[in-house]
Amino acid sequence: MAKISFLSAAYLGGLPGASAKKKGNLIFTDDRVGLGIYNPKHCVIMLLAIESIDIGGREVATSKFGSEVLFGLAGALGARGERDETWLTIRTSDGSTVFFLIDGKAPIEVAGMLSSWMTQHGIPSYAAAQQSELVGALTSAGGVPPHGDLGLADELGKLAKLRDQGALSDDEFALAKTRLLGKGQ
Repeated sequence: MAKISFLSAAYLGGLPGASAKKKGNLIFTDDRVGLGIYNPKHCVIMLLAIESIDIGGREVATSKFGSEVLFGLAGALGARGERDETWLTIRTSDGSTVFFLIDGKAPIEVAGMLSSWMTQHGIPSYAAAQQSELVGALTSAGGVPPHGDLGLADELGKLAKLRDQGALSDDEFALAKTRLLGKGQ
């Protein structure tokens, strides 16, 4: 049984009935994902229930006082170093969205470690799953040829990501989407 383990992980919420803020090793096996020491025992998600996984993160400056600050004036004044943190968003077949935080690993490291596991088990990234749904919807509506250019879907996906990250308001997203869809016709 192949196993991938991340030390210093925390469950942040999303599973019905699970207590938040549980910490441990985040372990991916051939049949489940969850926190534990050697095997997933807490906050467990069965592999068959996972629809998609999204990986995000940031680099955080640590201050000389021990508290964390994002880069900026406060970070420049009191920073003594940086550390990475990665969050995983796991969407499940029952509609739950489950959140884990991995401390001390950059998102690119986590993605590299999980990519073959996700491929082996047929689990797409959330962005890929979202794009696939969008292409399917546009194709059935006549907006994108079935074997045609995915440029429109890519652009819509980028806009959605910017909105989800807070770079665009809902109104700005709707306006940009309307303009983009108008160009595609």
